[in-house]
Amino acid sequence: MHRPESVWVGPHLVDIRWDVGELSRHAIEADMPQVLGLSDATGLFVVMDERLTEQKARDTLLHEILHLIMSQVSFRNVEMPSEEFIVDVVSTHLITLFRTNPDLVAYLVGSTDPSERSYLDKLTALISGEGEESGEEGEE
Repeated sequence: MHRPESVWVGPHLVDIRWDVGELSRHAIEADMPQVLGLSDATGLFVVMDERLTEQKARDTLLHEILHLIMSQVSFRNVEMPSEEFIVDVVSTHLITLFRTNPDLVAYLVGSTDPSERSYLDKLTALISGEGEESGEEGEE
């Protein structure tokens, strides 16, 4: 499975670049040395260290996407948002993220084995709301 090159985050198509040199330049500008990834909500891009192991790359990419989601959440008129408020808002954005980016879901769960593809197809269908009432729960 190849690493994603773009992802829809809400209404925005975000470019994903796997380039440690570019990451280092952005990190220095932001005074954030030693980062594994960096997101820019204004420029609509994520830059990642291409040397990361797949497990760490998946975790870091989701971390950066969560920063982008948080940039879309409005906390106006909320002095101190409760944990419940934050989780409610973020969960809605995550469902939208997963429904609009099935290839991202496949990448994040890390399947490269074709025998696991049917599981991923079922997971993607469940996330997208397909087959919810088809009675397929016990079928293999």
